[in-house]
Amino acid sequence: MKWLTGIVLLVFHTSAMFGISPYDGLCGEELFYAVRASASGLTSVDNENIWQSLAEVDGLGNGTIMNLFSEIPIAQSGNGIAPEGCSLFTVLPTSYWGEVRPPLNLVNIFAAPLSECEQQRDFPPIFNRSGVTATYDNGIWGTGTYSFAPGYEINCYIPPKGFEGDFARIVMMMVAYYPCSSWTGNGNNICMDNRFPIFQKYYLHDLLEMNDSDPVDEREAVRNKKIAEIQGVGNPFVEYPDLAEHIWGKDSENPFHSGDEQQRTPIKPTYTTTDKRFYCYSPHLPGDVIWFSIDGIRYNGDEYVPLEQLGNGRHLVRYQGENFSGSVTIEIDR
Repeated sequence: MKWLTGIVLLVFHTSAMFGISPYDGLCGEELFYAVRASASGLTSVDNENIWQSLAEVDGLGNGTIMNLFSEIPIAQSGNGIAPEGCSLFTVLPTSYWGEVRPPLNLVNIFAAPLSECEQQRDFPPIFNRSGVTATYDNGIWGTGTYSFAPGYEINCYIPPKGFEGDFARIVMMMVAYYPCSSWTGNGNNICMDNRFPIFQKYYLHDLLEMNDSDPVDEREAVRNKKIAEIQGVGNPFVEYPDLAEHIWGKDSENPFHSGDEQQRTPIKPTYTTTDKRFYCYSPHLPGDVIWFSIDGIRYNGDEYVPLEQLGNGRHLVRYQGENFSGSVTIEIDR
């Protein structure tokens, strides 16, 4: 492939990335730990900015913030502090992690009236609504007791109606993202230890069932996208709804494929209508490409670029490996 020639050492712009999912080709325990590793890209929100961030994520555009727990509207304070009479509702209480608690994660937090937060205490969500004996119920959500085995009864809360699947995916994300050496309090009632599969058998069954029966909708997907823009990482169980089944469920022995994955095609001089993506890859190169650029826009070496984004005509590709670099001109004729 002699047309892959020329040595270049230049600095280029950055741009939006189009990458292959880090989960493709994995399943079961290996996929679980790939999800855990992806949390490394997360920048947690600090306490000073949490309410401003919640307004960006859950603001309704009329000066109020979404309230899942009652019919009382939550007015934005406008100064970044908690609105009067309101607090933060954590879907999975971080007290379960003991002394080493997870950082603030917007996925796990909703604004709520203080009175509703006080009802939750440190109770975990239970998704088998029919099995809960209610002690508090405001018609939207509630608390109660749940017997998951003879002689074993726990305090719990029932997620708001219409958000059961949302809460299940949040619980899966929190446990996947943040390891715990020893679960404390009610955490022991839903998790076994930090060894895969982590969850108690009864609880995992209900999580998977709720994930399936209340799938990701547009509202949840939009919220997750907003959070990812703020934190750098959202909830992968929302971005990839089938992920849970490939970790814990019926497909746990079948490799996950996100739809982002496609057979890498080597660089070639001309791309036509049968081609969809550009990969900076060639068996003739001495190693993997670390980064490449097309017409001055830079990408990571393992990413692809949709050809429709580039448009017809000639495009200059520059690439850099560990001990090599070069350039090539490609033509798109679609």
